[in-house]
Amino acid sequence: MKEPGAWGIEVLLFEHGRKREAGPIAISSRAALRIETPTETERATWEAIQRREWNVALQTVYPARRDSPYFPYLAIWFATENPLQKAHVLGEALARHPSSPVAPWLRFSLAYYYAAVSQSVFSADRDIEKAVEYADLARRELLRLKQSPDLWVSSKASERLQELPDREHYVERRKAFDKANMRRR
Repeated sequence: MKEPGAWGIEVLLFEHGRKREAGPIAISSRAALRIETPTETERATWEAIQRREWNVALQTVYPARRDSPYFPYLAIWFATENPLQKAHVLGEALARHPSSPVAPWLRFSLAYYYAAVSQSVFSADRDIEKAVEYADLARRELLRLKQSPDLWVSSKASERLQELPDREHYVERRKAFDKANMRRR
Protein backbone atom coordinates (compact mmCIF):
# COMPACT_ATOMS: atom_id res chain seq x y z
CA MET A 1 0.00 0.00 0.00
CA LYS A 2 1.21 3.48 -0.83
CA GLU A 3 1.68 6.07 1.86
CA PRO A 4 -1.15 8.52 2.52
CA GLY A 5 -1.23 11.55 0.28
CA ALA A 6 -2.13 12.67 -3.23
CA TRP A 7 -0.96 10.39 -6.02
CA GLY A 8 -1.39 10.11 -9.74
CA ILE A 9 -1.94 6.93 -11.70
CA GLU A 10 -1.70 6.26 -15.43
CA VAL A 11 -1.57 3.17 -17.62
CA LEU A 12 1.13 2.62 -20.23
CA LEU A 13 0.38 0.19 -23.05
CA PHE A 14 3.24 -1.61 -24.79
CA GLU A 15 3.02 -3.69 -27.95
CA HIS A 16 3.60 -7.40 -27.30
CA GLY A 17 7.02 -8.50 -28.54
CA ARG A 18 8.24 -4.97 -29.09
CA LYS A 19 11.26 -3.72 -27.14
CA ARG A 20 10.35 -1.57 -24.14
CA GLU A 21 12.98 0.96 -25.17
CA ALA A 22 10.73 1.85 -28.12
CA GLY A 23 8.30 3.27 -25.58
CA PRO A 24 4.60 2.76 -25.00
CA ILE A 25 2.13 2.79 -27.89
CA ALA A 26 -0.47 4.51 -25.71
CA ILE A 27 -0.66 6.30 -22.37
CA SER A 28 -3.88 6.84 -20.47
CA SER A 29 -4.95 10.13 -18.99
CA ARG A 30 -3.57 10.68 -15.52
CA ALA A 31 -6.08 9.98 -12.76
CA ALA A 32 -5.87 11.46 -9.28
CA LEU A 33 -5.70 9.05 -6.39
CA ARG A 34 -5.93 10.19 -2.80
CA ILE A 35 -4.89 7.82 -0.06
CA GLU A 36 -6.09 8.77 3.39
CA THR A 37 -5.08 7.38 6.75
CA PRO A 38 -8.14 5.79 8.37
CA THR A 39 -9.51 7.77 11.29
CA GLU A 40 -9.35 6.17 14.71
CA THR A 41 -13.01 5.07 14.41
CA GLU A 42 -12.31 3.51 10.98
CA ARG A 43 -9.08 1.75 11.99
CA ALA A 44 -10.76 -1.52 13.10
CA THR A 45 -12.70 -1.64 9.83
CA TRP A 46 -9.60 -0.99 7.75
CA GLU A 47 -7.59 -3.64 9.61
CA ALA A 48 -10.35 -6.23 9.10
CA ILE A 49 -10.44 -5.36 5.39
CA GLN A 50 -6.65 -5.81 5.18
CA ARG A 51 -7.06 -9.28 6.71
CA ARG A 52 -9.91 -9.97 4.24
CA GLU A 53 -12.29 -10.60 7.11
CA TRP A 54 -15.31 -9.13 5.36
CA ASN A 55 -17.93 -10.13 7.93
CA VAL A 56 -15.81 -8.72 10.76
CA ALA A 57 -15.34 -5.50 8.79
CA LEU A 58 -19.08 -5.25 8.18
CA GLN A 59 -19.79 -5.74 11.88
CA THR A 60 -17.64 -2.68 12.65
CA VAL A 61 -19.93 -0.46 10.54
CA TYR A 62 -23.33 -2.16 10.60
CA PRO A 63 -25.65 -1.37 12.23
CA ALA A 64 -23.90 1.09 14.57
CA ARG A 65 -21.90 3.17 12.04
CA ARG A 66 -23.90 3.12 8.80
CA ASP A 67 -22.54 6.55 7.86
CA SER A 68 -19.06 5.07 7.53
CA PRO A 69 -17.71 5.42 3.98
CA TYR A 70 -16.90 1.69 4.16
CA PHE A 71 -20.57 0.71 4.56
CA PRO A 72 -21.51 0.60 0.84
CA TYR A 73 -18.44 -1.54 0.11
CA LEU A 74 -19.24 -3.99 2.89
CA ALA A 75 -23.06 -4.15 2.71
CA ILE A 76 -22.96 -7.06 0.28
CA TRP A 77 -21.31 -9.17 3.00
CA PHE A 78 -24.40 -9.00 5.22
CA ALA A 79 -25.04 -12.69 5.80
CA THR A 80 -28.64 -13.85 5.86
CA GLU A 81 -30.77 -16.51 4.27
CA ASN A 82 -33.54 -13.96 3.85
CA PRO A 83 -33.25 -12.03 0.55
CA LEU A 84 -35.61 -9.31 1.83
CA GLN A 85 -33.28 -8.60 4.78
CA LYS A 86 -30.35 -8.48 2.36
CA ALA A 87 -32.28 -6.05 0.14
CA HIS A 88 -32.98 -3.87 3.18
CA VAL A 89 -29.27 -3.58 4.04
CA LEU A 90 -28.31 -2.87 0.41
CA GLY A 91 -31.07 -0.27 0.13
CA GLU A 92 -29.88 1.42 3.29
CA ALA A 93 -26.30 1.53 1.99
CA LEU A 94 -27.59 3.17 -1.22
CA ALA A 95 -29.77 5.64 0.68
CA ARG A 96 -26.90 6.71 2.91
CA HIS A 97 -24.22 6.70 0.19
CA PRO A 98 -25.92 7.40 -3.16
CA SER A 99 -22.72 8.74 -4.76
CA SER A 100 -20.53 5.83 -3.77
CA PRO A 101 -18.45 4.38 -6.62
CA VAL A 102 -20.10 1.01 -5.89
CA ALA A 103 -23.67 2.39 -6.13
CA PRO A 104 -24.34 0.73 -9.53
CA TRP A 105 -23.15 -2.61 -8.18
CA LEU A 106 -25.38 -2.21 -5.12
CA ARG A 107 -28.35 -1.37 -7.37
CA PHE A 108 -27.77 -4.50 -9.49
CA SER A 109 -27.54 -6.55 -6.29
CA LEU A 110 -30.66 -4.92 -4.87
CA ALA A 111 -32.58 -5.67 -8.08
CA TYR A 112 -31.38 -9.29 -7.89
CA TYR A 113 -32.65 -9.72 -4.32
CA TYR A 114 -36.00 -8.05 -5.04
CA ALA A 115 -36.42 -10.36 -8.05
CA ALA A 116 -35.56 -13.34 -5.82
CA VAL A 117 -38.19 -12.25 -3.28
CA SER A 118 -40.69 -11.85 -6.13
CA GLN A 119 -40.09 -15.43 -7.30
CA SER A 120 -40.10 -16.76 -3.74
CA VAL A 121 -43.39 -15.09 -2.80
CA PHE A 122 -45.06 -16.44 -5.90
CA SER A 123 -43.67 -19.95 -5.45
CA ALA A 124 -44.61 -20.16 -1.78
CA ASP A 125 -47.99 -18.42 -1.74
CA ARG A 126 -49.00 -17.97 -5.40
CA ASP A 127 -49.50 -14.32 -4.41
CA ILE A 128 -49.46 -12.44 -7.70
CA GLU A 129 -49.84 -8.99 -6.11
CA LYS A 130 -46.85 -9.40 -3.79
CA ALA A 131 -44.77 -11.01 -6.53
CA VAL A 132 -45.48 -8.08 -8.86
CA GLU A 133 -44.77 -5.58 -6.07
CA TYR A 134 -41.25 -6.98 -5.57
CA ALA A 135 -40.64 -7.39 -9.30
CA ASP A 136 -41.55 -3.72 -9.67
CA LEU A 137 -39.01 -2.78 -6.98
CA ALA A 138 -36.37 -4.67 -8.96
CA ARG A 139 -37.57 -2.97 -12.14
CA ARG A 140 -37.26 0.47 -10.49
CA GLU A 141 -33.59 -0.20 -9.64
CA LEU A 142 -32.83 -1.48 -13.14
CA LEU A 143 -34.55 1.51 -14.75
CA ARG A 144 -32.31 3.83 -12.70
CA LEU A 145 -29.30 1.90 -13.94
CA LYS A 146 -30.56 2.02 -17.52
CA GLN A 147 -30.29 5.82 -17.33
CA SER A 148 -26.59 5.59 -16.44
CA PRO A 149 -24.09 7.38 -18.68
CA ASP A 150 -21.90 4.27 -18.31
CA LEU A 151 -22.65 2.24 -21.45
CA TRP A 152 -21.92 -1.15 -19.85
CA VAL A 153 -24.16 -0.42 -16.84
CA SER A 154 -26.95 0.86 -19.08
CA SER A 155 -26.82 -2.10 -21.47
CA LYS A 156 -26.61 -4.67 -18.65
CA ALA A 157 -29.64 -3.04 -16.96
CA SER A 158 -31.58 -3.19 -20.24
CA GLU A 159 -30.71 -6.86 -20.60
CA ARG A 160 -31.83 -7.67 -17.07
CA LEU A 161 -35.04 -5.68 -17.46
CA GLN A 162 -36.05 -8.00 -20.30
CA GLU A 163 -35.57 -11.03 -18.03
CA LEU A 164 -37.66 -9.62 -15.17
CA PRO A 165 -41.12 -11.14 -14.79
CA ASP A 166 -44.19 -8.90 -14.99
CA ARG A 167 -47.84 -9.30 -13.98
CA GLU A 168 -48.68 -11.16 -17.20
CA HIS A 169 -45.92 -13.68 -16.49
CA TYR A 170 -47.28 -14.43 -13.03
CA VAL A 171 -50.90 -14.59 -14.22
CA GLU A 172 -49.91 -17.13 -16.88
CA ARG A 173 -47.93 -19.18 -14.36
CA ARG A 174 -50.87 -19.12 -11.94
CA LYS A 175 -53.21 -20.35 -14.70
CA ALA A 176 -50.79 -23.16 -15.55
CA PHE A 177 -50.57 -24.22 -11.89
CA ASP A 178 -54.35 -24.10 -11.49
CA LYS A 179 -54.82 -26.15 -14.66
CA ALA A 180 -52.27 -28.74 -13.48
CA ASN A 181 -54.00 -28.96 -10.09
CA MET A 182 -57.38 -29.47 -11.75
CA ARG A 183 -56.00 -32.44 -13.73
CA ARG A 184 -54.67 -34.07 -10.55
CA ARG A 185 -58.10 -34.04 -8.90
